[in-house]
Amino acid sequence: MSQRPKTIAESRVLLYIPSLRGGGAERSMINLARGLVEAGAHVDLVVSIAESDYADELPPEVSLHILDVRRVLKVIPHLARQIRRLKPDIIVSRPYRSNLLMLAAAELARSRAARILIVDNTTTQEMALASGTARGRLTNLVDLGLMRRLYPRAFKIVVVSRGSADDLVHLLELPDAMVEVIYNPVEIDHIQTLAEEPVEHPWLDDAIPLLMTAGRLAKQKDHPTLIRALHKLNQTRPTRLMIFGQGPDQAALEALIDELDLQDRVALMGFTPNPFPFMAAADAFVLSSAWEGLGNVLIEAMAVGTPVLSTDCPHGPAELLASGLHGELTPVGDATALAHAIERTLDAPRDPERLRRRAAEFDRPAILERYLSIFNDALTR
Repeated sequence: MSQRPKTIAESRVLLYIPSLRGGGAERSMINLARGLVEAGAHVDLVVSIAESDYADELPPEVSLHILDVRRVLKVIPHLARQIRRLKPDIIVSRPYRSNLLMLAAAELARSRAARILIVDNTTTQEMALASGTARGRLTNLVDLGLMRRLYPRAFKIVVVSRGSADDLVHLLELPDAMVEVIYNPVEIDHIQTLAEEPVEHPWLDDAIPLLMTAGRLAKQKDHPTLIRALHKLNQTRPTRLMIFGQGPDQAALEALIDELDLQDRVALMGFTPNPFPFMAAADAFVLSSAWEGLGNVLIEAMAVGTPVLSTDCPHGPAELLASGLHGELTPVGDATALAHAIERTLDAPRDPERLRRRAAEFDRPAILERYLSIFNDALTR
């Protein structure tokens, strides 16, 4: 049996994520892959399906492997075969259900690789979303049982905010030492460069204040509260909103926009791999989520100097905004409070340079050092 490598530069790392479709977890996984390549590791990225919005951002040194399976239970044997074939020293996966698939596949493959899990969201909130149906409640019971059995077999569990980490430790009764809080790596220089690319839209060329948000069109992001806040704001102050993202709630959001007669005030922009020129041009970035793991888009907006505000949802935004120091926080689901906070932000925006300095605290090199420390500990365990 070959000897385990002593440093990350001598190692082979397998990253698993279901796909590279547009989202914060996917972009963060690519940032991690890029950092590992720069550290000298051989990186294999395994995805279940080929659908990708970020294919052009994947470093050419990363070997991409597509399982081409959609059914969850079929992922496990296919992923196990890849693990046996590639023989990684370290396996990293995200988000939480994918962590279960990876752990089961590693067991099936009888792999000796160190297993590192990344939890991108608040687990109890994710499970609560599914609890509205009998099938969802059954799935939660199965997931909880598997997590309690399999998560302790990981070398380390990385959670992207302190609040989400506390939630996970309490839910699974994990030892504190097993869980590490590491914020997602953000490519500050890359974002600032992309923000300078020219874009055209008529709303960028007039004096009406422009708000922006970005995120999956799904219940977690609670776009209806933001749209209702904009409606209230427009009673006294003309303001526009661009929503970047795609997801299952698009038709419902379109219906709400029509109901409130906001067709000339709200634009659903779909997904774009480079929203940053719009983000830089916006007068404020608003996150209206019901819950978060961290809220990377707030960091990205601060990186281009755009004022930010957010709901004080569990968990992440309060940490990023230092309990309101770098942007206002409002109660979840309160459209009136959000409208007032938007108005105050437009009237007295935070200093752009101070926002950029705050964003720099989450720059990839500093965050990557935390990951590399875990990986090197895993190799010498």
